[in-house]
Amino acid sequence: MARKKLILTQKESTGDKIKVRLDHKTLIIINKLSSFDTWKKLYPEARIV
Repeated sequence: MARKKLILTQKESTGDKIKVRLDHKTLIIINKLSSFDTWKKLYPEARIV
């Protein structure tokens, strides 16, 4: 029985990524600015980089 070759591809995004620093050591990447509001509630010191 022949093995199938697995091909992995990345999903193409339609918009730009937004880097957000939650605290002095945590950096996340979000897709929408609306999700920044959610993170801002959890991390009041969050900043867009």
